[in-house]
Amino acid sequence: MEYILFLVGLLSFLPTDKLELGQLKKGVWRAIFLVGILDMLVVLMQILVFGPAETIRLVYGLLVLGKLVEVSRTVAGVESLFVGVWFGALVIKISAFFFTVTWGLETVFGLKGPKWNLAVGVVFLGIAFKFTRGPSLIMEIGNIDNYLILPFTSIWILTLWGVSRWKKGTGV
Repeated sequence: MEYILFLVGLLSFLPTDKLELGQLKKGVWRAIFLVGILDMLVVLMQILVFGPAETIRLVYGLLVLGKLVEVSRTVAGVESLFVGVWFGALVIKISAFFFTVTWGLETVFGLKGPKWNLAVGVVFLGIAFKFTRGPSLIMEIGNIDNYLILPFTSIWILTLWGVSRWKKGTGV
């Protein structure tokens, strides 16, 4: 969901030339297949190690799997590598949320300036500090994804698409 939001923010900057658009589509499909194959391999690995019933209950199966991997102290500490990758993905996810919110405030409501960026940052930190336990924060992020961000994204995508089509039709 957050990746869709991030892509919506980039929607207005997409090329309109036919050749560039073809290259963009090819690159997007290549990225989708690569990420899909990697996700499938991770899930398959988790199912083979933990079984289907336990895989469903795991929140971060790759981290649990990393704790299990320790071959005679040679590959000790693999979970720290997984935590690093997970943390990097989390930073990208939060940055996508932050970029989309600030860009939406600027373009839709005309609220520009550092005070609005600071207000968005305070709201983000308030949400993070309210939930001190990881699982409850993950559940809350899931609820916000389903009930707040999904309807907003649906409306936002249609609005941006309509405005871009209108501007293209009038030659603005």
